[in-house]
Amino acid sequence: MTKAQETLKADIEKINDESTVEKVRIFIMGILAQQEISQPRNPPKQTA
Repeated sequence: MTKAQETLKADIEKINDESTVEKVRIFIMGILAQQEISQPRNPPKQTA
């Protein structure tokens, strides 16, 4: 984990408000989904 990721994780862990935590979780899920869409997927290799 990079230093920036560790800092972000520590900052998120300090949040006590559940609605804010949920918003951060949804935001991160959106970023991950966007990365998944923008990265070309290799189809699974079929074995014969």
